Amino acid sequence: MARWIRNAVLLGLIAGAFSGLVLADFFLRHEETGKTRRWLLGRGYAPDADAVLRAVDLGDGKALEAFPQIGLSLGEPGTSGETPLSAAVRGGDVATAEYLLGKVGVLQTLNHRASDGQTALSLAIGGHHYSLAEKLIEAGAAMEKGKPWVAEAVQNDDVGLFRFSVKQEVAVDE
Repeated sequence: MARWIRNAVLLGLIAGAFSGLVLADFFLRHEETGKTRRWLLGRGYAPDADAVLRAVDLGDGKALEAFPQIGLSLGEPGTSGETPLSAAVRGGDVATAEYLLGKVGVLQTLNHRASDGQTALSLAIGGHHYSLAEKLIEAGAAMEKGKPWVAEAVQNDDVGLFRFSVKQEVAVDE
């Protein structure tokens, strides 16, 4: 009889320890996501791609750091068709654009065209952000073929665009 009680107590202790481990594992893995989600909701961000675009527009770097923690990609286009990277470039926020270039999911949409046909690279060139344009090309952005970059630079007396075109070895007739 004493043996049976001892075995029951040991079994209870083992089951309790196992349950504790399962609960601890759950909270360690999932609670941080819940905290981050609640924090973002408290700042007015819904967990979707449009919220990422809004954070880019507002220059909210802390929110941009938090979105991947709840499973949102920083490269996903919003309902407008624009990616966070192109939104940052369009807004002239070079620092945010450079931050986004190093994040997972952004490189897959590097050449994505927004509804107006612009890519992050064409926006960077159009905004005279040539050092950012070079970084975009290094990351894999494709130069638009058939666009007369050199002619446009000469026509508009744009020395920066001319230097950029020469550095990128753009043909004169492109």
